[in-house]
Amino acid sequence: MTLVVESGAGIAGAESYLALADADAHHAAMGAAAWATASVQAREAALRRATAAVDGLFGGRWKGTKAVPWLVNVLAWPRHGVVDGDGGAIVPGDAVPHALKVAVAEAARIELEQPGALAETARAVRRFALGPLSVEMGEGDGLPPAVVLPLGPLLRPVRAVVPRLAVPAARRPPFRPGMHDGGGR
Repeated sequence: MTLVVESGAGIAGAESYLALADADAHHAAMGAAAWATASVQAREAALRRATAAVDGLFGGRWKGTKAVPWLVNVLAWPRHGVVDGDGGAIVPGDAVPHALKVAVAEAARIELEQPGALAETARAVRRFALGPLSVEMGEGDGLPPAVVLPLGPLLRPVRAVVPRLAVPAARRPPFRPGMHDGGGR
Protein backbone atom coordinates (compact mmCIF):
# COMPACT_ATOMS: atom_id res chain seq x y z
CA MET A 1 0.00 0.00 0.00
CA THR A 2 1.47 3.34 -1.05
CA LEU A 3 2.07 5.92 1.67
CA VAL A 4 -0.25 8.94 1.30
CA VAL A 5 1.69 12.03 2.37
CA GLU A 6 0.25 15.35 3.57
CA SER A 7 1.83 18.18 1.57
CA GLY A 8 0.01 21.04 3.27
CA ALA A 9 -2.83 20.99 0.75
CA GLY A 10 -5.16 18.92 2.95
CA ILE A 11 -4.70 15.65 1.06
CA ALA A 12 -7.68 13.30 1.49
CA GLY A 13 -6.64 10.12 3.26
CA ALA A 14 -3.16 11.41 4.18
CA GLU A 15 -1.43 9.15 6.68
CA SER A 16 2.04 10.66 7.08
CA TYR A 17 3.62 14.10 7.28
CA LEU A 18 6.81 12.82 5.68
CA ALA A 19 7.47 11.04 2.39
CA LEU A 20 9.59 7.90 2.50
CA ALA A 21 12.30 9.50 0.34
CA ASP A 22 12.54 12.45 2.73
CA ALA A 23 12.74 10.12 5.74
CA ASP A 24 15.43 8.10 3.96
CA ALA A 25 17.45 11.28 3.30
CA HIS A 26 17.06 12.44 6.91
CA HIS A 27 18.21 9.14 8.37
CA ALA A 28 21.10 8.82 5.91
CA ALA A 29 22.30 12.26 7.01
CA MET A 30 21.93 11.25 10.67
CA GLY A 31 23.74 7.94 10.15
CA ALA A 32 20.80 5.75 11.21
CA ALA A 33 21.93 2.50 9.57
CA ALA A 34 18.97 0.40 10.77
CA TRP A 35 16.59 2.63 8.82
CA ALA A 36 18.32 1.98 5.48
CA THR A 37 18.35 -1.79 5.91
CA ALA A 38 14.62 -2.10 6.72
CA SER A 39 12.08 -2.98 4.04
CA VAL A 40 10.01 -0.31 2.32
CA GLN A 41 6.87 -1.72 3.97
CA ALA A 42 8.45 -1.56 7.43
CA ARG A 43 9.65 2.04 6.93
CA GLU A 44 6.25 3.18 5.61
CA ALA A 45 4.45 1.49 8.51
CA ALA A 46 6.83 3.22 10.94
CA LEU A 47 6.04 6.60 9.32
CA ARG A 48 2.30 5.93 9.65
CA ARG A 49 2.62 4.99 13.33
CA ALA A 50 4.95 7.92 14.04
CA THR A 51 2.54 10.42 12.46
CA ALA A 52 -0.39 8.98 14.41
CA ALA A 53 1.63 9.03 17.65
CA VAL A 54 2.84 12.62 17.25
CA ASP A 55 -0.69 13.79 16.42
CA GLY A 56 -2.11 11.80 19.33
CA LEU A 57 0.47 12.86 21.91
CA PHE A 58 0.45 16.56 21.02
CA GLY A 59 -3.03 16.96 19.49
CA GLY A 60 -4.42 19.11 22.29
CA ARG A 61 -1.43 21.44 22.27
CA TRP A 62 -0.98 22.43 18.61
CA LYS A 63 -1.14 26.17 17.99
CA GLY A 64 -3.67 27.50 15.50
CA THR A 65 -6.72 25.79 14.06
CA LYS A 66 -7.07 22.88 11.67
CA ALA A 67 -7.21 24.11 8.06
CA VAL A 68 -8.97 21.08 6.57
CA PRO A 69 -12.21 19.44 7.79
CA TRP A 70 -11.76 16.18 9.72
CA LEU A 71 -13.94 14.36 7.20
CA VAL A 72 -11.34 15.09 4.49
CA ASN A 73 -8.14 14.60 6.46
CA VAL A 74 -7.79 13.24 10.01
CA LEU A 75 -4.28 14.64 10.50
CA ALA A 76 -3.86 17.74 12.67
CA TRP A 77 -1.92 19.64 9.98
CA PRO A 78 -2.11 21.84 7.94
CA ARG A 79 -3.21 24.56 10.37
CA HIS A 80 -4.09 28.26 10.21
CA GLY A 81 -3.01 30.88 12.74
CA VAL A 82 0.20 29.28 13.99
CA VAL A 83 1.99 32.33 15.37
CA ASP A 84 4.85 33.10 17.73
CA GLY A 85 4.56 35.16 20.92
CA ASP A 86 4.69 38.41 18.92
CA GLY A 87 1.91 37.39 16.54
CA GLY A 88 4.22 36.63 13.60
CA ALA A 89 3.33 33.61 11.47
CA ILE A 90 5.54 30.60 12.15
CA VAL A 91 4.25 28.56 9.23
CA PRO A 92 1.77 29.32 6.43
CA GLY A 93 -1.60 27.58 6.55
CA ASP A 94 -0.84 25.53 3.46
CA ALA A 95 2.37 23.89 4.67
CA VAL A 96 3.62 21.11 6.90
CA PRO A 97 6.37 22.60 9.09
CA HIS A 98 9.88 21.25 8.67
CA ALA A 99 10.13 20.82 12.45
CA LEU A 100 7.11 18.49 12.38
CA LYS A 101 8.72 16.44 9.60
CA VAL A 102 11.94 16.11 11.63
CA ALA A 103 9.96 15.00 14.70
CA VAL A 104 8.05 12.41 12.66
CA ALA A 105 11.28 11.13 11.10
CA GLU A 106 12.83 10.62 14.54
CA ALA A 107 9.65 9.06 15.93
CA ALA A 108 9.53 6.70 12.91
CA ARG A 109 13.10 5.57 13.61
CA ILE A 110 12.09 4.74 17.19
CA GLU A 111 9.03 2.86 15.93
CA LEU A 112 11.13 0.95 13.40
CA GLU A 113 13.68 -0.09 16.03
CA GLN A 114 11.03 -0.83 18.71
CA PRO A 115 7.56 -1.32 17.20
CA GLY A 116 4.93 -0.07 19.63
CA ALA A 117 7.35 2.09 21.66
CA LEU A 118 5.38 5.27 20.96
CA ALA A 119 2.12 3.60 21.93
CA GLU A 120 3.71 2.71 25.28
CA THR A 121 4.70 6.36 25.76
CA ALA A 122 1.12 7.41 25.04
CA ARG A 123 -0.15 5.02 27.76
CA ALA A 124 2.38 6.26 30.33
CA VAL A 125 1.18 7.69 33.63
CA ARG A 126 0.33 11.36 33.21
CA ARG A 127 -0.65 12.19 36.79
CA PHE A 128 0.65 10.98 40.10
CA ALA A 129 -0.67 12.04 43.48
CA LEU A 130 0.55 11.44 47.00
CA GLY A 131 -1.69 13.00 49.59
CA PRO A 132 -2.15 16.70 48.80
CA LEU A 133 0.81 16.79 46.37
CA SER A 134 0.41 15.86 42.73
CA VAL A 135 2.55 15.94 39.61
CA GLU A 136 1.06 16.13 36.15
CA MET A 137 3.21 15.63 33.07
CA GLY A 138 2.54 17.23 29.71
CA GLU A 139 1.92 15.36 26.49
CA GLY A 140 5.09 13.92 25.05
CA ASP A 141 6.93 13.53 28.35
CA GLY A 142 9.05 10.42 28.01
CA LEU A 143 9.80 10.95 24.32
CA PRO A 144 13.41 11.59 23.32
CA PRO A 145 14.46 15.23 22.80
CA ALA A 146 14.98 14.55 19.07
CA VAL A 147 11.19 14.16 18.78
CA VAL A 148 9.99 16.76 21.29
CA LEU A 149 12.39 19.71 20.86
CA PRO A 150 11.68 20.50 17.19
CA LEU A 151 7.97 20.80 18.03
CA GLY A 152 8.38 23.48 20.72
CA PRO A 153 7.49 26.51 18.55
CA LEU A 154 4.39 24.71 17.22
CA LEU A 155 2.93 23.88 20.65
CA ARG A 156 0.98 25.82 23.23
CA PRO A 157 2.65 25.74 26.64
CA VAL A 158 1.67 23.07 29.15
CA ARG A 159 -0.52 24.45 31.91
CA ALA A 160 1.30 24.18 35.18
CA VAL A 161 -0.49 22.30 37.91
CA VAL A 162 0.51 23.80 41.24
CA PRO A 163 -0.91 22.05 44.25
CA ARG A 164 -2.64 24.23 46.80
CA LEU A 165 -1.71 23.06 50.23
CA ALA A 166 -3.95 23.62 53.21
CA VAL A 167 -1.46 25.23 55.56
CA PRO A 168 -2.75 27.26 58.50
CA ALA A 169 -1.74 30.89 58.33
CA ALA A 170 1.15 31.68 60.62
CA ARG A 171 0.20 33.88 63.54
CA ARG A 172 2.10 37.10 63.71
CA PRO A 173 3.62 37.88 67.08
CA PRO A 174 2.03 40.83 68.81
CA PHE A 175 3.80 44.09 68.22
CA ARG A 176 5.12 45.83 71.24
CA PRO A 177 6.52 49.38 71.04
CA GLY A 178 10.28 49.35 71.11
CA MET A 179 10.45 45.68 70.22
CA HIS A 180 12.20 46.19 66.86
CA ASP A 181 13.46 49.77 67.03
CA GLY A 182 15.86 49.34 69.89
CA GLY A 183 13.74 51.59 72.13
CA GLY A 184 12.93 48.89 74.62
CA ARG A 185 16.47 48.43 75.93
